[in-house]
Amino acid sequence: MHKRQITLLGKEAQEKLELSKVAVVGIGGLGSVAAELLARAGVGNLLLIDNDIVEECNLGRQFFSRQDIGKSKCLAAYEKLKDFTAVEYKVMMLDSNNVGVLQDYNLVLDCTDNMNTRFLINDNCKNWVYAAAIRNHGYVMPMVDGGPCLRCFLSEREMESCEEAGVLNVATTGIAVLQVNLALQMLIGKIEPLLYYLNLDNMGLKKIKVKKSCENCISVN
Repeated sequence: MHKRQITLLGKEAQEKLELSKVAVVGIGGLGSVAAELLARAGVGNLLLIDNDIVEECNLGRQFFSRQDIGKSKCLAAYEKLKDFTAVEYKVMMLDSNNVGVLQDYNLVLDCTDNMNTRFLINDNCKNWVYAAAIRNHGYVMPMVDGGPCLRCFLSEREMESCEEAGVLNVATTGIAVLQVNLALQMLIGKIEPLLYYLNLDNMGLKKIKVKKSCENCISVN
């Protein structure tokens, strides 16, 4: 199944993916695409976390079909991905009482649209990948143990939502692809923790160096 990928990455790298456990928090425009790419890439174990159901307005940018409307997003995603890899799911909103479930996973993908959840992941996970998309642009950053964290470049304030501002499906898909590419690199080797900004209006991709600036990251030095 992964013959072409092994040709590129090598057998050892593919074996690392097969032994990896990745949690995807949020199974929407970013998470549904990311989860499918991870499963098809051969990541051995996936955990899907979301408490939402599939609605008709989701179909333009998420991998669900009309037959999934009204179903839990986690269950619908599980049914589509279970033939590719080992998948578990939890229908819940991630909070301080259940965030411990992420500790058993090598890597966490933040595919949410909730700032409280993002900072909860930031404060409880050493290795994770931040991603956000709105309108026709978005950001992605791999967070590694000892590197700058989310608080070093983003304040804990409510940001504009896709429901308010809108979003293109190519933006959510493009950001999800970039997020998974960075995730795969993290799983098979080291990566530099840069902030990536993708703007589909001018087809630009910027790499931004983030300095440790929050109180917690500075105190670690």
